[in-house]
Amino acid sequence: MPEKNWLNDPNGPMYFNGYYHMFYQYNPNAPVPDTMYWGHCFSTDMVHWIRLPVALAPDHSYDQGGCWTGSATIVNGVPTIIYTGINSNGQQVQNQAFPADLTDPTLTIWTKSSLNPLITSPNGRDPSTGFQLHDGYYYLIYGFGTEDLGGQAVLFRSQNFKNWTYMHPFHSNHYDSFWECPDIFNISSSNQLVLKASLLGHDFWATGSFDFETQTFVPTGTGDVGEFSQLIDQGRFYASKTFYDPIDDQQVIFGWVAEEDNHGADRGWQGCHSLPRRIELSDDGQEIRSHPIDNLKSLRDKSSHKKFINIPLSSSTPFRLIDGLIGNQIELLINWQFPMYQ
Repeated sequence: MPEKNWLNDPNGPMYFNGYYHMFYQYNPNAPVPDTMYWGHCFSTDMVHWIRLPVALAPDHSYDQGGCWTGSATIVNGVPTIIYTGINSNGQQVQNQAFPADLTDPTLTIWTKSSLNPLITSPNGRDPSTGFQLHDGYYYLIYGFGTEDLGGQAVLFRSQNFKNWTYMHPFHSNHYDSFWECPDIFNISSSNQLVLKASLLGHDFWATGSFDFETQTFVPTGTGDVGEFSQLIDQGRFYASKTFYDPIDDQQVIFGWVAEEDNHGADRGWQGCHSLPRRIELSDDGQEIRSHPIDNLKSLRDKSSHKKFINIPLSSSTPFRLIDGLIGNQIELLINWQFPMYQ
């Protein structure tokens, strides 16, 4: 989903009252990473999106350096955003916001909590969607790390989703000195736990289990976060976020796809989001698989499709677009047949 100006991390996509909502890191002033806002759009199918006004703007002392990455959690029926703000001292703190009007299906206007900032230490970022365990507490993780400790997802606990207590590192290793955008979720079809984190310029994940005694994540699959056998995507895919889609009973992932250049000022935009993908497990339960969601088939309009068969390509003929194609998105499905040489 291209966006004018500068865009990166998808923040807390969610489904609520008949609509899918996508929040995202957004700079409305220029196509460069700077003081960030939260953009907002909604959809009925995760494919065709309607843009809404900015949901969060940096307008308090606790987020004057930007409203950075966070997530949305449905708490007692109320969509609740928790996000990282950069305060007046340059420290990363965690804040909360709620819809101003729950009867508004688009959830256009958001109100920040009077309790902000909710979490001030450790100096980390990118809170993930909260989850609840059988003990009745809410739990939350976000990214942290140091050269000595390595990258970490740190764990917090709360009875009311407002007052949070730091527990300990939920999981960590030394593949990098800091983790960003951690995410923890179940795959409902197998009840398998997955931990995801962004580090080393890539997104990684690991299957595992929750140790209730130590309240930590224990990898049980083929590898750990940070090992290149555990890449989510081989390309430029980072800061991804998942959410549970109750309509099709699936876990869906979006990611930030960045260009390999810094020419955003010339073209007027920089960064886009990946297409939504459904997350599944391999047959042995040890590895993750992802597939485009079924709703993406709606982009293949039969009335506008063109099919060309047996087109020879000469090495002396320069490539050109096929006549009559219009639109800002084109999908090409090509089968190549190369001549056989003795």
